[in-house]
Amino acid sequence: MAPFAYRLLSPEGLISVEDYRRAAARRVPRFVWEYVEGGADDLVTVRRNREAFSQWSLRARMMTGHADRRLGTTIGNVGIDLPMLLAPTGALGLSNWQGDLAAACAAEATGTRLVLSTASSWSIEEVAAGTHHDHFFQLYPGGSHTGRLMQRAWRAGYRGLFVTVDVPVIGNREGERRRGFVRTSTLQTRVITITPREALDMARHPRWLFEIYRHGRGSMRNLVPSAGISATFDSIKTLHREL
Repeated sequence: MAPFAYRLLSPEGLISVEDYRRAAARRVPRFVWEYVEGGADDLVTVRRNREAFSQWSLRARMMTGHADRRLGTTIGNVGIDLPMLLAPTGALGLSNWQGDLAAACAAEATGTRLVLSTASSWSIEEVAAGTHHDHFFQLYPGGSHTGRLMQRAWRAGYRGLFVTVDVPVIGNREGERRRGFVRTSTLQTRVITITPREALDMARHPRWLFEIYRHGRGSMRNLVPSAGISATFDSIKTLHREL
């Protein structure tokens, strides 16, 4: 039996998804983490989504003779090597100032694409200029600027549109409200109430605070004032004609 090899190094700290989740939670103030991980009301939909995903598994097929394994597929006439997309997430810059641009680059590096949120911290044009491939765009329909957002996305090279139709009203996100982080009646405006508790919490995250003020990526660069109001099949057809 070979002898043990001793090294003066710390064991790996980030191994599982849960390790990364805990590390991420420590890097941002609590109100940001409530936004990232929370949901509306009693979190019923959050729990049901997790339970639904937990029912999926990879089915192993032995002795089938497929030595050359390929995961590639096509979504919206775009060929990708990894059969999944990065879902749209608003205000990514609150978590890390590189936000949407970093997510798009990471998606490219793994052979897939990002679906850029309407509420992104980097604009449609900035993400397009900072990446090598065309990505997808997520749209909240409704409002006078909807057509202009679609045209901007098309001119910037986005060839797939994901339309969000399940936000007729803003969800009651209790965790954020308890931390003073609330939205107004539109998706565009967010207000943070700086209580002594929240000020202390932000002071405990100096790197996050410095990057937010230095880079200014806490805002939602594409969001229109009246987004996310209504959507019907007729309105979607109208949006398509506007291109």
